[in-house]
Amino acid sequence: MEAVVNEARKRLEIALAPQKPPTLEEVLAEIGRRGVLSGSLDRVVEGYKNYVSYVTGKVLEVFKLSDREVSALQSFSHDIITILEKVRQESGQKLNVIKREIDKGYIPNSVKVVEYKGHVSFYVYLRRHSAYSHFPDLLKVSRDELEMFQIGWRASDETAIGNLAAMGTTQPWQVFAWLAARPGEVKLEVGTLILTRRGPSLMFFLTSLDWEQKWDKSVAIKHAVKYIQQGEYRPLLTWWLGDGSVKWSFVEKRRYKLRIAVGDEIKRALLSEIASYAERDQRYVYIKGGKALFKSLIEAAGRYGELLEILGPHKWLYLKTVYKPRKKRRKPTYAGGRRIKGLIDPIPGVVMNLLIVFNEGGALWATKYLPTREEAENLATALRAYGLEPRVVKQGPGFTVYLPTSELRKIASEKVRRAIIQFLEEKLKHATSQRHKTIIERLIKKFN
Repeated sequence: MEAVVNEARKRLEIALAPQKPPTLEEVLAEIGRRGVLSGSLDRVVEGYKNYVSYVTGKVLEVFKLSDREVSALQSFSHDIITILEKVRQESGQKLNVIKREIDKGYIPNSVKVVEYKGHVSFYVYLRRHSAYSHFPDLLKVSRDELEMFQIGWRASDETAIGNLAAMGTTQPWQVFAWLAARPGEVKLEVGTLILTRRGPSLMFFLTSLDWEQKWDKSVAIKHAVKYIQQGEYRPLLTWWLGDGSVKWSFVEKRRYKLRIAVGDEIKRALLSEIASYAERDQRYVYIKGGKALFKSLIEAAGRYGELLEILGPHKWLYLKTVYKPRKKRRKPTYAGGRRIKGLIDPIPGVVMNLLIVFNEGGALWATKYLPTREEAENLATALRAYGLEPRVVKQGPGFTVYLPTSELRKIASEKVRRAIIQFLEEKLKHATSQRHKTIIERLIKKFN
């Protein structure tokens, strides 16, 4: 029980840590990498509000909408942002109360603890903040064509409330992606906050008031399989957007694997009906097809793909890696010179070394070598509590924890920024090649 209490305390510290709002570039980068934002409650909420406004503006630029549809989309955006602000206000108060109780050594009844296969989740239930809104028809295709996309969503994340289609998600991009397939009147709700190791996660729940639920999950999967066999990939696309599992190391090594999370019973059925395979003791099925399948899914998206381009989620960008030229892998080239050392303390009690990496466009890292994985993971956890996203890599007999450039720029401390700029300016004085000088000058601009 003590371990669970300590874990809850760590996650609360992350949620309540003071952090500045993310830039739009940081928001889009995180959505494009994992589909969600990390960090404190304030950072996550501000980031999502920024994202909703951005998506709304881009949709109005790309899609030709009537004045009435423009007004509807703007009202929809306003409704989500209003709900997010209300959730922030209630959650901030509630999390502070919960933390005071956890500091006494116990988890209050207002937090539901769910343990599953060694993982623990903490659910905080809020008042249901809701709004009735309208999402316009962006795709303007026939109901039969919309049904192709609806089948895939039902095969994955979609559910039913009474006889109506509904959807729950912690990823705001899925709110827009799902409603594009279920346009019309909708009830928006946020009533649950989940404390994760990366920060608080909000559960959005949507009920379509204009669409009845036609299928249960197993029937939708059978329909999707039938269409895949016929070479119709739209249901598979939205099935992937719902239950697909991104593993970037696959595509970085040019292994184009489409991996979808399924239950054991469904996995057995799929293996016998479509070209697929599964690895032992995994809850995934891999749909065969490789690079050609990725391209088929992108082509099948059609108008829907234009919306996914705006949303920029990790699952869509994962598919689009088939069009990226392969980069030659080289060992990192580091800045030399023992006489110039850079030390910073990104968080209290932690000192890290600054290191310039000259590969490709160049980067600045803060690094710390630790002899054991446990020590490295403990340091990474401490950094996450301050809203940072460290990387942990194996190095020789031990491990290195490092903060890349994008994470270093999040550190608001003037002392740290001065130390970084001083380090870079000293390195610039002793740089021996024009390329190195250009990279260092670019890094200095980033931190000024």
